[in-house]
Amino acid sequence: RDPVLDAAPGMLPPAPRRAPATLRRKRGLYGDAIYVKSVIFGVASDRRNLAVRRKTMVELRQRRKQALVELARAGVAAEVCSDSHQGRLVSLEEERSKLAGVVAATDSELQAAARKRAEELEDCDKRIKGVQERLAAHANELVPVDRELAKARRKAADLRGQVEALDKQIVAQEQSLVSAKSPAGGAAQVEVGVAALRADRDVLVAEEPALADELERLEPSRAKLVTASEQSKAELEQLETERLTIAARNDEIAAALEARRTVESRRLAEVDRERDALLLEVGGDLFELRPTGIDQRLAVVDRLDEELAGQSQAVLELEERLSAI
Repeated sequence: RDPVLDAAPGMLPPAPRRAPATLRRKRGLYGDAIYVKSVIFGVASDRRNLAVRRKTMVELRQRRKQALVELARAGVAAEVCSDSHQGRLVSLEEERSKLAGVVAATDSELQAAARKRAEELEDCDKRIKGVQERLAAHANELVPVDRELAKARRKAADLRGQVEALDKQIVAQEQSLVSAKSPAGGAAQVEVGVAALRADRDVLVAEEPALADELERLEPSRAKLVTASEQSKAELEQLETERLTIAARNDEIAAALEARRTVESRRLAEVDRERDALLLEVGGDLFELRPTGIDQRLAVVDRLDEELAGQSQAVLELEERLSAI
């Protein structure tokens, strides 16, 4: 017996077994040769035919199940099925509609959450880009200021070194004036030399105010740029932290919605299976009872049963013939 065929509600029983089929065979050597050829080509052909017919039977069984479901739906619409089945189907359809609504609403919430996440991250990315551009501008502005400031500081340091060197020379020359060993003419030369050193010192000292003014101008500008850069760095760190927070929060929301959708979808699938099984059962009962008002649907199942019976008989004959070779 065919277990799949027998399991379907209202299915016709398979045809009774016939005598084993065999390939025709003639007597003599020529008959043996012809028989071998028939076996070789006939077996291959029968196996292909058997595979096709088995596939056809699987398709017919599936179509018959669908036809029984449609028969049940027609019976519900015509109110010819039992009250218990009618009530159970109505209850399942209501539950299914409710669950489908929840799944659809969850899908909408997921889409809205995804849009909100994208918008918030896009806004945050724009602000981050703005701060990064501001930081780059500060860095570009700081380069020439640092260059000028370093030059002014180096010039001030060189000037201070030259003044200090002159001060040392002046002190040394003045100390030589009080030496008892110095001749009168030599003292005059020393005084001339000290005067020249003082003149050189005065020239160098005269340059210090301009350098001081330049340093006074550059150092506050640099300090202002450094402060602005530090503030921008702090703002950038805050925005990057905010971006991570936005992503994490929206990911948690999406995960919660996905979990709810998974649960509701699983329950919806269970209700669908329960409803389909009940429809199949109702269709089988209606096919057996054959009430009026659904004759067209009953005829569809009858035609499928006839096709299945023919295919089953052909499969049986092919299997017997292959087993007898």
